[in-house]
Amino acid sequence: MQNKCLYIHLGAPKTGTTYIQKYFCDYQKEFANNGLLYPDATIRGYGHHDVALLLNGAYPDWSTRQPKTLDELAGKIGDEIASVNSDVLISSENFFLFPQPTKLKELMDRHAWLTQRKLKLIVYLRRQDDFMESWYNQMVKAQGFAGDMSDAIDTMRDQCDYEKQLRNWLNVFSADELVVKTYEDAKKHQSGILGDLVEEIRPELLSLISNNKDQRENISLSRDLLEVQKILNRLPVSIEEKRILHKDLMTLTRHNQEPNKYSVLSRQQADDLIQPHKEGNNWVAETFLGRKNLFPERPKQEHIPYPGLSKETAVQTMGMLIMALKKNEKSS
Repeated sequence: MQNKCLYIHLGAPKTGTTYIQKYFCDYQKEFANNGLLYPDATIRGYGHHDVALLLNGAYPDWSTRQPKTLDELAGKIGDEIASVNSDVLISSENFFLFPQPTKLKELMDRHAWLTQRKLKLIVYLRRQDDFMESWYNQMVKAQGFAGDMSDAIDTMRDQCDYEKQLRNWLNVFSADELVVKTYEDAKKHQSGILGDLVEEIRPELLSLISNNKDQRENISLSRDLLEVQKILNRLPVSIEEKRILHKDLMTLTRHNQEPNKYSVLSRQQADDLIQPHKEGNNWVAETFLGRKNLFPERPKQEHIPYPGLSKETAVQTMGMLIMALKKNEKSS
């Protein structure tokens, strides 16, 4: 077992994590048969999210809770790891969204996750403006958020400081244990970010994945449907009830063939997200990637103001969602 490794995929959020996690769930047996364990004991929503969230002390308001304690969950993972002589992959973007490197190390030691295994922490970073635009969509469609982009930016400023985030991890783990990559680079892989991750872990397992690099699970809502979800989020009901239709809205987005030309992020907001972190981004690039620039320059494109949700679109969408609700009720 000397050359075996425990890989922890930290995220970050909005870098294809849901697709990666779903693929490893769907092909769990195939990967296990080829020497890579994706622990099954605590999977929920395709990833090991409960462990990551409970490391932070409690569940955030938008998450669905479960009754097991952090040590119960970590113990189950430890038992599963101990039962195999193979590499192990654990994945949740919440390790990066709610970073607790000291507590993670203590947890791994306490439950013997690393017995005779090396450790690699893998994180993908996305240019701050693209990350924020995608994350805002996530906040609205899955977390019950009804504010505007400026409100969202205020809550996520620390997440956009990649130098600060990574120095936090380097206070606990060595530079050799931390693998930093970019979402933009990974998308260039023949098999997309999934292929990039598999090649980083076990290149010989690339034959287990398809070459379709655009299969997304957690897609962003179109601009109109995002506004519809914000309307639903203003209703005086629970977050679970607010997001009950977000998968139907994602389905409608998939069926919409028109490109989404209305950005939720203004040109000024994009600049305000990128400029303060240029120096930090350069430090990350030089430290982990051996180059000067972490991300490609933001393309200079015209910002088209969103005209607002038309009554016709709102009525049509609400009608389709009512039909979806009735269909779900019949099938349940």
